Amino acid sequence: MYFTGKNRNIFELKNTIEILTALTDEYCNEILIGFFFFFLAYVIILLIKNKKSNYPPGPIGLPLIGYLPFLSEDVHLKLIELGKKYGDVFSIRLGSQNVVVLHGGDAIREALSKPEFMGRPPFGTLQFTNPLTAFFGDNMLLWKEQRRFVMKSLKNLGIRKTKFEEDVMAEINNFLEVLKLYNGQPIDLKTALQASISNNICALVFGKRFECNDPKRLFLDQNLEKAMNSLSMISSYSLFPWIRHIPFFQRFLSIEISRIRYDVLRKHFRKELDEHKKSLDPKHIRDYIDIFLLATESRKGKDLNTNFTDDMLLANILDLFVGGSETLTSSILWFVYSMAAFPDIQKKIVQEIIEIVGPGESPEFHHMKYMPYTYATIMELMRWKTIAALDKRYTVADVSINGYNIPKGTIILANFWNAHNDSRYWFEPEKFKPERFLSKDGKSVVKSKYYMPFSLGKRNCPGESMAYIELFLVKLGSQNIVVLHGTEAIREAFNKTEFLGRPPSNSLERINPYSPFFGRDFHAWKEQRRFVVQSMKDLGLGKTKIEDEVMDEVNHFVKVLKSHSGQPIDVKKPLSPSMSNNISALVFGKRYDYDNPDRQFLDENLEKRTNSSVRLL
Repeated sequence: MYFTGKNRNIFELKNTIEILTALTDEYCNEILIGFFFFFLAYVIILLIKNKKSNYPPGPIGLPLIGYLPFLSEDVHLKLIELGKKYGDVFSIRLGSQNVVVLHGGDAIREALSKPEFMGRPPFGTLQFTNPLTAFFGDNMLLWKEQRRFVMKSLKNLGIRKTKFEEDVMAEINNFLEVLKLYNGQPIDLKTALQASISNNICALVFGKRFECNDPKRLFLDQNLEKAMNSLSMISSYSLFPWIRHIPFFQRFLSIEISRIRYDVLRKHFRKELDEHKKSLDPKHIRDYIDIFLLATESRKGKDLNTNFTDDMLLANILDLFVGGSETLTSSILWFVYSMAAFPDIQKKIVQEIIEIVGPGESPEFHHMKYMPYTYATIMELMRWKTIAALDKRYTVADVSINGYNIPKGTIILANFWNAHNDSRYWFEPEKFKPERFLSKDGKSVVKSKYYMPFSLGKRNCPGESMAYIELFLVKLGSQNIVVLHGTEAIREAFNKTEFLGRPPSNSLERINPYSPFFGRDFHAWKEQRRFVVQSMKDLGLGKTKIEDEVMDEVNHFVKVLKSHSGQPIDVKKPLSPSMSNNISALVFGKRYDYDNPDRQFLDENLEKRTNSSVRLL
């Protein structure tokens, strides 16, 4: 029988499968025995090698893939389990890479203070998507140069100064305006907050902010989120660096998709760069791009090997957005959630704000040193919900730690989550307790040496100052708003004369400028309140007369309900005029039937005014 074309290929494929199946059945035992001896040899060689080199102990894992199959989604928690078994410094093989895990706080502090641990792996995921990265790459000289320049630039642009605080406060006010648009309806707080945090970076880098509905703002947020999500998709690249030589695997692991997403952001930033070049004025420095362009111009013709190029600038901008957006957004979200979950802690912060900042005043960063409890709460939050649970380093030379020898070119994982949740260093670490960062008298902040939310050493996060400023200044609008959440807090506060005031600008005062009850004129409120209460009393409030009038109005309301003979009814419609009629009886000395034009006019306009005042809040 002869086969041609597609049928012939299918016939040959079936024959091949049948032959392989027969061979597998025939030599099944031999294959299993061969694999067993291969694995045994792998284990023996690994144990002998580690023992001779005094390498940190750890689990064996499997050939080729190491311990990867045994890790959970929360890698830092699984590493804590291994640390309890193998000690504060242990090893683990992940993919084709040897990794040393720093489990204990003392081991982390000792290691990250040594220059041998300052490297970055030469095949990190961020380096793949942003090849020229100075902050996440393995070029030490480039990192030193660009880090020094970025830190100096940010300082000149106002970090730690009043200007940056004003920019942050302006962004917070814009953020609250967005919240008001929802009129109390549910909102994904992260979406609005992410744009607000990103705008603070935009102000530093581009010299301007973008409105939340600006196409550039939406484009940046959407693509930045996609780019961040793609990092997890290509995490295997750092564990199997040889994958880059196999095109099929690059497509399978979405490596090319990740690269494309970062290229989209890079093109977007290049447009901003081109606009800056056209409008650059050396006498009027607007932002980080201006500072970098001037530095580039000053090096032209003088340094042929300069790193100050357009591509380097774009790489730095990518690093600033990637490194400064997600972590800070997550921290602030956790702060909001924590204040809602712990009203007693919120109450103490409120009291400190009143005492130090003062009612109606805007906070400034210098206030923080006079507000130890608030400062301690921020620190405890960053310990309790450690955002950057793991920090990846790379040994640039042979080094020893905790008595073990670690060779050059080893990936290091510092488990900061464990350092912040280790019962050896923290009492009841699972609990949220700001007091752990306070002195015994509660008047000053005491930092523990095991507190390391921004990493340690010279490779620590350069955005630490910016993060503290933004966390401290997060508040509601341009006014400090203190929320009384608990019953006891409300009773205590409203019994004090200091809480008798009204805000100097509110919706009801704008609608009724002479309002004594909702306005800020304290004297007018006292006078008119006393008169109104006495008048109501004279008119029968609290006596049988007013009760009779209320009962008469209730009877009218019941008659309306009966007229519907058990059919569905919008109770609000007859109830609103009924309630309003009680006030009409006191003010006008008469009531209005429900179908009276004056009654309908009053109810309709009263509802409109009430709704408009809500929108103005």
